[in-house]
Amino acid sequence: MLDIFKDKTTLIGCSIGFVAGATVGFSGITVLSTYTIDMLMKNGLSHFQGTISQLFLLSITVVCFT
Repeated sequence: MLDIFKDKTTLIGCSIGFVAGATVGFSGITVLSTYTIDMLMKNGLSHFQGTISQLFLLSITVVCFT
């Protein structure tokens, strides 16, 4: 556990992961992604199209928050 603090590259990677995880956890994106497929299916998309759309939206979210 303390080896993380000895290696600079590992420390930077863990810090970025922690910040990204905390941001996503506290931003409400998790709740939104839970209902995304249902909302898209109610607007006329198939289950497959809703799934692909959700993956696309979550990918954009990850890029924006990191």
